[in-house]
Amino acid sequence: PYLRLMTFRKTFRALFLPTDGVLKIDYIPFTPGGENSKKIPADKDMIKALYQYTADAMIWENGRPLTIPRKEIHPVYGKALFFPARGSYTLLFTCNNWTSRGLKQAGIGTHLWTPLAWHVNGQI
Repeated sequence: PYLRLMTFRKTFRALFLPTDGVLKIDYIPFTPGGENSKKIPADKDMIKALYQYTADAMIWENGRPLTIPRKEIHPVYGKALFFPARGSYTLLFTCNNWTSRGLKQAGIGTHLWTPLAWHVNGQI
């Protein structure tokens, strides 16, 4: 499958060589006070900017974003949707940096550099 579980070889390659961008969209319910959640106030313009940032990352064909077929996705990812994306990831530019950049463009503050998930939590 296109998105297999991480292997040593994939991990090593991803750490030291740029890898193709893939956008994962999944529904995660908000759990107030949860360990991995933080409520960030956002108005309609901020939400619109986040949608536009995400749309700009996708590769479009005939007015629709290209998708990675479900049969190519490892079952561990459940119902998440995957899309080939523009750009690449490296050790110094991770998916967390990508997310942080989108939040900043929407006017939501994050840490200066966000290589790890717990840095993408809004301005403290």
